[in-house]
Amino acid sequence: MLRTLMITLATLVIGLPASVAALVGLARLSGLKGGSALFAVAIGSCLLWTLLLFAVLWFTLRKAES
Repeated sequence: MLRTLMITLATLVIGLPASVAALVGLARLSGLKGGSALFAVAIGSCLLWTLLLFAVLWFTLRKAES
């Protein structure tokens, strides 16, 4: 339980800012401005962080089973 909490907090502290930065760069490259860029970054970063969290938790559980 504590290990899962620590992994979740680590991905939140490291993964969420990294995904926001990556998506801001992609929004600028694609030419989005204003509200559309903000919406794309907000939705995309939440989805990317969720994907990252599930991947890390799945890898941790798989490693713990073996």
